[in-house]
Amino acid sequence: MKFATTRSFDKDVDAIRDKKLLTRLAAVLQQIAAASSLTDLPSVVALSGFTGIYRIRVGDYRLGCYLTGNTLFLARFLHRKEIYRKFP
Repeated sequence: MKFATTRSFDKDVDAIRDKKLLTRLAAVLQQIAAASSLTDLPSVVALSGFTGIYRIRVGDYRLGCYLTGNTLFLARFLHRKEIYRKFP
């Protein structure tokens, strides 16, 4: 599956200093690249009330993303307390 990142995602990842968390995020990004659809990915949940907007659980952090056509846009990567305030 093709994916692209947004500027806010890049800023969120740059602010993280935990090496283990960044390693887990890299593993999730590899899974996204290898998957043929969203159903192949573990812990993907569609956000209720929105169409085409999903979140992926990575420990205490959530990866907010949206699907447009065949491309998955990675929008935010925030702690679970903050993700629903700033995404979507």
